[in-house]
This record gives sequence, C-alpha cells and structure tokens, in this order.
Amino acid sequence: MSTTGQRGQASSKKHHTDNTSRSSRSLQHDSISYQDNRGHWGSRMEFLLACLGYSVGLGNLWRFPYLAYENGGAAFLLPYLLMLVIVGRPLYLTEVALGQYSQLGPLHTYRKIAPLMAGLGYMQLISAIPSASSYMIILSYSLHYLFTSLTHIGHTLPWSTCDPAWATEQCHVMGVANSSCLDSNNTGACTSSDQSSAMQYWKHEVLRLDSVGLVNFGEMGGLIPSLVLCLFAGWVITCLCLIKGIKTSGKVVYFTATFPFVVLIVLMIAGVSLSGASKGLVFLFVPKWEKLLDVNVWRKALEQVIYSLSVGGGGLVTFGSYNDFNTKVHVDVLILSVLDLMASLMSAVTIFSVLGAMAYELGIDDVSKVVASGPGLAFVAYPEAIARTLPVPHLWCFLFFFMVFTLGLDSLFGGMEMLLTALLDEFSKMRRHKPLVVIGLCSALFCLGLPYCTPVPLITLMIIIDE
Repeated sequence: MSTTGQRGQASSKKHHTDNTSRSSRSLQHDSISYQDNRGHWGSRMEFLLACLGYSVGLGNLWRFPYLAYENGGAAFLLPYLLMLVIVGRPLYLTEVALGQYSQLGPLHTYRKIAPLMAGLGYMQLISAIPSASSYMIILSYSLHYLFTSLTHIGHTLPWSTCDPAWATEQCHVMGVANSSCLDSNNTGACTSSDQSSAMQYWKHEVLRLDSVGLVNFGEMGGLIPSLVLCLFAGWVITCLCLIKGIKTSGKVVYFTATFPFVVLIVLMIAGVSLSGASKGLVFLFVPKWEKLLDVNVWRKALEQVIYSLSVGGGGLVTFGSYNDFNTKVHVDVLILSVLDLMASLMSAVTIFSVLGAMAYELGIDDVSKVVASGPGLAFVAYPEAIARTLPVPHLWCFLFFFMVFTLGLDSLFGGMEMLLTALLDEFSKMRRHKPLVVIGLCSALFCLGLPYCTPVPLITLMIIIDE
C-alpha cells in the first residue's frame, strides 16, 4: 500500500512538474511570439543606452549642480546617495521589470495588475503630451544657439556684445568698462536693474519677451519665425529617429547616449584647466554639514533622484517591454544608476569650473553672483562664461548646445515611445502603418508647441514645467 501510494505521489509530482514546465515554455513562447510582432531591442546594449539616454537629461545638467551648491555642497551627496539606494534604484528596477514581464506598455501593464490601476497608465500618457511639447521647445532654443554659433564663425558671438538691434540702455557686457549702463567717464556702476548682454540676448532676441506679458487670455502675439523653424527641425529629427520604432531609435542611441558623455569629459578637462576654476569647485563642493538637519534638503535630494532617473513617467516600463523575457535586468539597473550619478557629478564639475573661472576673471569673490539655475544656466550664464574664458568659443558653444540637444532628444524618446506603444498596443492593426502614426503624432505635438514660439513663451512654459 505504501509503495503504491509513493508511486502515485511520484507520478502526480511528475505530472505537475511537466504541466508547470509546459506552461512556462508556453508563456515564454507566447511572449517571444508577441514580441516578434511588436519589435524588440537588437541587443542588450541598445536597451542600456536607451535607458541611459532617457534618464540622463537636462536635469543632470542644469538642476543637479544648482541643487548641490544650494543645499550643502558635498554634504548634499549624502542624502542624495541614500535616496538613490533606498528609493531610486528599487523604483527603477520595479518599472523596468514590470514592462519586461508584461511585454506591454504602461497603460496595459497597470491594467493587467489591477483594472483600477489603469488610471495610473492614463495619467502617465496624458502628462507625456504637454511634457513632450514643452521639452521640445527647450531643444529648439539649443538649436537656435547652435545655428547662431555656426553662422557667426569669424565674428563675435552675439551674446558677447550689446547689439542695438535688440539691446536696451540697461545692457552691459560683463567685465567691460565702457558698457552702455556706465556713464561717459566710465566711473559709474551697473545697478541691479541692469542686465548682461547674454541675458538681454536671451530675453530680447531669442524669446522676444513682451514686457507687458499675458494681459488678455489668448493674446500671445505673433509667432517668432526663427523659433518656429527650430521647433520644426527638432520634430523632423525626432520623427526620423522614431519612424520605425526601436529599430531606428535603438541605433540612434549609440550616438545620442554616448556623445554627451564625450563632450562632458572634454568640457570638464577644458574647464578645470582654467585659471580660477578651483574657486567654482570649492564653492560647489565645500560641505555645509548643518544643512543635513534641514528636512527640505532631504526632500530636494529625493526630488532630484526621481527627476534624474525619470521614474514614474512610464518610459522605463515601455523600454522594459521591448526586452527579452529572461533578461537579467537587475544588473542593468545597477549599471544605469551608477552612470546617472557620474553624469550628474561630471555636469556639476563642468559647469562650476567655468563659472569659477569667469568669477575669477571678473574679480568677483562670490561665485553665486554668476550662477543661475534651469534655462538661465544653460542659455545665459554658461554660454557667457564660455565666450569669456575658453579659446575658440564658437567651437565650445557648438559642442555645448549640441550636447544639450542630444541630452534632451534622448529623454524625449522615452515619452514618445510610451505614447506610440500605448497607441499600437491598443490598436494593433495600426502597427503596419507605424510610420504614418509617428508622423501624425509628431505633427500634432509640433502644433501644440507653437504657442511657445510667441513673445510670451516663458509664461506658458512655466505653467507646464518647473524651472
């Protein structure tokens, strides 16, 4: 009896194991079959570079350096690293793993977890639309500066002078005694209401801000042709990169994800070799340990971790869904989080070394007087510093703004792929017409971005994003 029972149990276990094995193979087979229809990464390196480009963006370049010096310098790294390990890395792994397991975009992934969670997927899709359109206008500004750097080869960079075509009487060139805000004897001093040539170029030539502002709803002035052309060029480049999905974007990221690191290294070496660069680095990294007692510093560290890794936006779920079902994604997440931290530190050193050299040249002891955050850092303070401190400024400005464009383009890919994946997962028959879907989506977002190409763009832009 016991022998018969043991044989029966053994047979039952074997039958259960065979069923489990067949179910597992069936699940894997269905996953691979569906993935072949849907598309997948050509290699593990494509996935790594796509996630790297999506995570390392403008936040690393203009947000981390400013937050670091404002919240304790080197002491800020302690809460940042803790939040990266405790919060950032687990969330990053969770999102990528969810996409990899479901082989679907965020909308359908959350819906399969629990029907009520579909709202989270819809929220990510809806927020991606204004985010993509506003992000592209920032890239359009970088294209404007990039083209200007090329067209002024052999001439002085326009933001280094006070051109009467756009400058006002309050314009002055930093460090030049006979600036227009000084009196005829060059004994006066520029007041706090006066602006540098770089600031006025940004406001009056690039943005062409209306001093009155947005008075009546809908009255935004006419379109600025130069920004419209840059916006159109940006969306054409994006469309070409996404026209065949990850088959094209997976190849593009080999350049767009690695080029910013090359330029950062070159700019960092050039920056730290300048006289006075140490002044900026000391200003950045001297720790203020008392800041650690401020809860807002920890909150800022957590915000920057989430912002820098780009978790919660749906892009990581989308990228993970194009992975092979059995990819060891936990190793990739470790690599990506380390590279993201390195990019933030390199950006901080690159930015503050040049700003320190500029402060040294101008005889300013307080580096904070030449520091800005957000777009002001990328389009005013740093270009002005390059023009004053580095040789062949046209080349360095071209490299810098090309880097800004590629950084933003990679981050934009994540949001665009998420929108496209959601559409094609929901309406699978549209997959055969994917190029037309990409063109249609890019055209619609181009139209949504046109209000930013008016004399009151920053008013509408800051409603969408936080500087």
